[in-house]
Amino acid sequence: MDKLWTFQIFGRATKVEMFNSSVKAKAVLLYASESWTVTQMTVDRIHVFINKCLRRILNIQSPDSITNKELWKKTSEQPVLEELRRRKWHWIRHTLKQSDDSIAKQALQ
Repeated sequence: MDKLWTFQIFGRATKVEMFNSSVKAKAVLLYASESWTVTQMTVDRIHVFINKCLRRILNIQSPDSITNKELWKKTSEQPVLEELRRRKWHWIRHTLKQSDDSIAKQALQ
C-alpha cells in the first residue's frame, strides 16, 4: 500500500478512500472489533497508526508541521471510537434479528 499512496496518478480523496476500504474498515485494522474491549490505550494506538498512514498519503514529512485535527479535517476522517461504537451497535442489531436458538443471540442475552 505504501507505494500506492505515493503515486501521483491518484488524488488525495481516492487514496484516503482506498485506505478506509482496504486497511481501516475491512481488512486489517478493525477486524472483529465488535468483540473488543475498547480501552483508551487501544483507541490511542489506532489513532497513531491512522495518523501515520494519513501523513504518508498526504506526503507530510517530518519537518512539516500539521496538527492531527487538521490532518483529520483534510481527509474527512471520523474518530475511531465512533466507528467502533457504530460497528458494535450494528452487530447487536444483527444478532437480535436472529432466531432465538442462535448461539450468538443466546450469548448476548
